[in-house]
Amino acid sequence: MKEIIDTDNIETYPLKLKNILQPYAENLYARCGKNIALDEYESIDISELNHLSESMSDFVFKAYHNTRVCSVESIKKEGIVLLKRESYLARMQKLLKECAVSKNEIMIFSKAIREYLNIGFENLREGCISFYMPKAQSQRYDAYAENFGGEIAKHALKDQYPSIYNYLKTNSEPITIEFAAPFSSFVKYRNDIFMAQLIKKYLISYIINKDFEFGFDSAVIKPILPEQIISIKHLDVLSF
Repeated sequence: MKEIIDTDNIETYPLKLKNILQPYAENLYARCGKNIALDEYESIDISELNHLSESMSDFVFKAYHNTRVCSVESIKKEGIVLLKRESYLARMQKLLKECAVSKNEIMIFSKAIREYLNIGFENLREGCISFYMPKAQSQRYDAYAENFGGEIAKHALKDQYPSIYNYLKTNSEPITIEFAAPFSSFVKYRNDIFMAQLIKKYLISYIINKDFEFGFDSAVIKPILPEQIISIKHLDVLSF
């Protein structure tokens, strides 16, 4: 495993990454100056950053995924699988059967999930694993671990089918999975935003020497293998 970069800790940024960020940070600093409010450093033209993806492909970043599981051991053994509709439904249906849910309710559940995944942006979740960074963002993402099945099950079931939703909510354990994610596995449509965040982090924390709260969420398009997992910790879900 390559050296893992913690986006919130500038000391973990390797020299190669700093050399990539330096000219963009200096240009932004020259345009904006030192004395403006830190939240005003928004003048990065993210269209300029698309070409940086190739130079970033070798880097590995620390990322986090909140979820609910029936068995932490299964995550340790199998890692995190990509979201695929039929395998997702099979896992949910298995749990519902174990909870003695009726066949009719399981059919209702499956129909609701399929309909939700067919709506607009939600179909982009398929074939991915969501993540956020850094760790300080974890409690803002408690919804991802509110129930077994994550946000998809929550939005598809919670209001219309609360009894089915409650089975998923009460028969699983909320956890935060810390893992190493190669930049090459990130979904491409969010990469320019990630680069803009890195540039602002480098400028404010390294050049100006002030605090800057890095915050980013996206997804990876490759499964997380067991050897990529750094830690698994119980999540205190605030919304409960």
